[in-house]
Amino acid sequence: MTKLDKEFISLQNQIEKMSRMRETTVARNHKKVLYELRKRLAKLYEQYEIDGQLTYDEMVKYNRLQKLDKEVEMMINELYKDNTKLIRGHLTSIAEETSLYTIEVVEGATQRRLKGIVKEIDVSKTINDEMAGLRWTGRMGKHRADVIWDIQKEIKRGLTQGDTYGAMAKRLKKELEISTSKCNTIVRTESHRVHAQAKVESLDSIARHGVKMTKKWNSSKDERVRSQHSEMDGVEIPYEDDFILPDGAKGIAPGLIGQPQHDINCRCILTIDIVDNKNINEPDFLRISNKDDENIDTVDTIRKELDLVPEKHREIIKDTAKEITIVSEGNSRYDRNEGIIYILENPDKGEVVHELGHAIETKLDLYHDDEFLKILNNGLENINLSNFEEDHSYPNSIWKLTGVDKFISDYQSRLYDNDIDGKPRIDYANMTINTKTLGEYFSEGYSEYIKNPDNLKHKDESLYNFIKGRIG
Repeated sequence: MTKLDKEFISLQNQIEKMSRMRETTVARNHKKVLYELRKRLAKLYEQYEIDGQLTYDEMVKYNRLQKLDKEVEMMINELYKDNTKLIRGHLTSIAEETSLYTIEVVEGATQRRLKGIVKEIDVSKTINDEMAGLRWTGRMGKHRADVIWDIQKEIKRGLTQGDTYGAMAKRLKKELEISTSKCNTIVRTESHRVHAQAKVESLDSIARHGVKMTKKWNSSKDERVRSQHSEMDGVEIPYEDDFILPDGAKGIAPGLIGQPQHDINCRCILTIDIVDNKNINEPDFLRISNKDDENIDTVDTIRKELDLVPEKHREIIKDTAKEITIVSEGNSRYDRNEGIIYILENPDKGEVVHELGHAIETKLDLYHDDEFLKILNNGLENINLSNFEEDHSYPNSIWKLTGVDKFISDYQSRLYDNDIDGKPRIDYANMTINTKTLGEYFSEGYSEYIKNPDNLKHKDESLYNFIKGRIG
């Protein structure tokens, strides 16, 4: 038995303990009603009995029986109202406890913060979902109506047969014991269903956040286990798959097969195992150093953009970028010295790939590459200082080159203060622009090559052909 198995079995034991306490309360509530009903009948026997018997004829006088029927209905309605409230609170506690515990267990196994997942769990939906086509509140309502009818029927039968008070009290006790049993079957069955469903919903959310898992069916291993469930004991499958039982029934977890012969009073347990703890939520070639539930949307965006990068490009990138770090302030940027790509939270489309472009240009040393510099300067032969313009539309104004058709964005035309060798953007001696300070030319073009290659080919075919031929 694995550590995770023990953790989930411990949780199951805690849920079963909670359920037994609620069953005791349900039984106690029924006993109170039985006491009140017996007390009411005792008073009627005291008032209207003849030779120890209370007859039907005597009770139908002056609407006595009709009034008793209404009293029975009121008592049972109140009983079921209290028990429904009790069960709802109990199931809510189970759902919340299961979700939190499940997340904590997986956190411990993966060393990841996953608390934000709790926000995704709809407890109300979980406790009110159907089992075998009927909600538990619907079954409680049916049981309530049956109990009212059966008690009223047994009272009339007892009156007709001339029951003594003792015999009538036994009739009431029998009916309320049946009601107790039905209510507690709901407590047990729904407790198991809500526990299983809350666990599955939490694990589903965890899986969506990148955790790879398998799941295992564990029976209670005693004489009460269904034979088919005993056969399922130890069956382990990929988390996303359904269990298939010997009779062909399918379901996501014990207690959630969707067929009453498998779900009612099921005590089997779902446990999970982590498939790849080291590479959870990581791309194959570049890890995210500080992912957590506060930046999960950013992590998801990063992963989606990394998935777009071809394998040949990854081989280049992994030599000059060792990790991605998410930041909440400043700008996305690539640190050539540290080999770290910093991505600002909630990046724009293409922003991640843009920074990867800087890693590629660093690896290939493009701003010292004659072929690349020729492509960079293609179409810039006639530029002069009149093309040099300050753009105040950015948080910090930038200088850019204007009047050039091949740029796919304003940002691609940005001129930095100095080029990679420290030379300034303006040679004032010759009154010329240093085009090597176009530091976003390649990275912005590369981002477009990945996002929309046809547009790059249309705007700057030379750069498109260079990327395709040099990088692949």
